Amino acid sequence: MDHTIIETMGIRSGKGMFVRDHNGRNCRHSSVPARPVVTWFRAPWTLIRRLVGAARGETIGQAGNSVADARLYETLEEQVEERTNKLKIALVELERLASTDKLTGIYNRRKLDEVAKHEVERAKRNRQSLSLLILDIDFFKKVNDTWGHPVGDEILSEVSRVVQASIRSTDILARWGGEEFVILAPETSLPDARAIGERIRAAIKAHRFPTVEHLTASLGVAEYKPGDTLGSLIKRADDALYQAKRAGRDGVRG
Repeated sequence: MDHTIIETMGIRSGKGMFVRDHNGRNCRHSSVPARPVVTWFRAPWTLIRRLVGAARGETIGQAGNSVADARLYETLEEQVEERTNKLKIALVELERLASTDKLTGIYNRRKLDEVAKHEVERAKRNRQSLSLLILDIDFFKKVNDTWGHPVGDEILSEVSRVVQASIRSTDILARWGGEEFVILAPETSLPDARAIGERIRAAIKAHRFPTVEHLTASLGVAEYKPGDTLGSLIKRADDALYQAKRAGRDGVRG
């Protein structure tokens, strides 16, 4: 008689369980054994942003020495592998959607918080420089009031493309909210971050945008200091942005 035991190993609980049939008995097969067969498969258990567990199935028993049996096991393994691959692809897509700003396609605030905290810890641990820039589109409310939110959305997407083209591959761009963007610049001193900010400012001013044609932006810059948290670093960059606004906009401060 075959004995089938499904051992469920949930990462959260760390407990196993037996799966029984509808009569409450351990699952069994009635085929007459010819030789022992051991079949293993692994499949995702729960998909909530990541796989938090795995189901491990183990069939230990006897099976006929027929070609049909071999084909059956092979087919089952192929089906499990196919479904596992589909779940992995779905997981990647879910993570992308959770990390991306729907309008601009760049990182959203949630993902920026995650990445920035990691970079702050890395700068602290390795005693490396790290700078952060906050960008605000000047008079953006006027764009929405004059041409409507669809045009405003188009401008936000275009600004994100201009900024992305103006920064380095190691810099991280995210939409902070509304018309504000954040650029995280690892291993970058304050003077170098100011230069990045000036390059972004000039690129936006020179760009011809749809409908509104010309825009300007203000930027605030801050460099990581020992004892900084992500919150204190952002606060200093935001204060510098406020100074740029008070100085007449279309400028970089910090």
